[in-house]
Amino acid sequence: MQRAAVARPMPQRGSHQAMSFTAAARSEAMSILRYFLNNTTPQELHTRIINGLSNRMMLSTDVENLLSVLEVFGVVPSIARAAIADSSPRHCVRCHKSYMESDNGLRSCVIAHADLQLAPPAPRALNTSAPTHVHGHFGCCKAAVELDVTVKSMHFIGRHTTLMENVAYNATNVRTCVEKECNGGIRVQ
Repeated sequence: MQRAAVARPMPQRGSHQAMSFTAAARSEAMSILRYFLNNTTPQELHTRIINGLSNRMMLSTDVENLLSVLEVFGVVPSIARAAIADSSPRHCVRCHKSYMESDNGLRSCVIAHADLQLAPPAPRALNTSAPTHVHGHFGCCKAAVELDVTVKSMHFIGRHTTLMENVAYNATNVRTCVEKECNGGIRVQ
């Protein structure tokens, strides 16, 4: 004995109107979403969502519904609401800049490499016309580089932090608040 498809209301935040979907429509919607997600890169999905949020024609109820669904799926944790509500200034113990948690992101804290150290050129083999490459490394993290390559990487790119245990300090470019004499962002009068 098969059960008949039962229409169920889908709650909508900020709206008294509810829509209903049959089990077949829900299954089709799930299939479409799975297909889309399996054929979209994370970067493309991110770009599309950011562009959609920038659309002035987007209704606030649409944005609230999207947020509600992402919270239900566990994509947007409850800590995101707390971060937006938090207006206290903070001090990053890695880059020593002031920031607000609502402005913190995956590329907010940036620290450049320091102390490029070059090794002597490798001896050239006889009877070759190959150029001699000069190799080196950064003193901060020992990342290897070649002199003829433009270094476009950074020592660290990530989120700001107030927790010292989240930071890999070194003697060159990632130093403690005491070493930087910044007093942890506290102004001393």
